[in-house]
Amino acid sequence: MNLWSLQLAISWENTVEEIKRLPGFEVFLKAKTFSQVAGPAADEGPVVILDVEDSRSDALILIGDRMTRKRSSSRSSASLTLFS
Repeated sequence: MNLWSLQLAISWENTVEEIKRLPGFEVFLKAKTFSQVAGPAADEGPVVILDVEDSRSDALILIGDRMTRKRSSSRSSASLTLFS
């Protein structure tokens, strides 16, 4: 890592720490828990998260506090019909 990259990384970390010290920003850039993400949204209706890659496709289906995972090993976009 060159000096400029190191200085930039240190500056970034200092800035993030400064933001986290502000009231209401204590968890800034921290990963949210499943219940924080899914709970409020899934209470209004189903939430579907798709992850499509060359080798497979996955779907997370959130309904209320329940989660179902569907996986397809097919490379075809038609395989998404398996999730219905």
